Amino acid sequence: MAIRNGPKRWSALVRTKNYFILCAVITVVLVISLLYVPGVSDTVERLMLGFLSTYA
Repeated sequence: MAIRNGPKRWSALVRTKNYFILCAVITVVLVISLLYVPGVSDTVERLMLGFLSTYA
């Protein structure tokens, strides 16, 4: 007979759900800051170009 481990599975689901919510919030904040704050968009663009020119 197999014993189901319900609480552990539920806690993993809750952690995954919280992780997805955190990722969504970070994404929304980053997109809004890229659109409305010129310094942030310039910095992100410079970092992306530096990374791509180094590793691509």
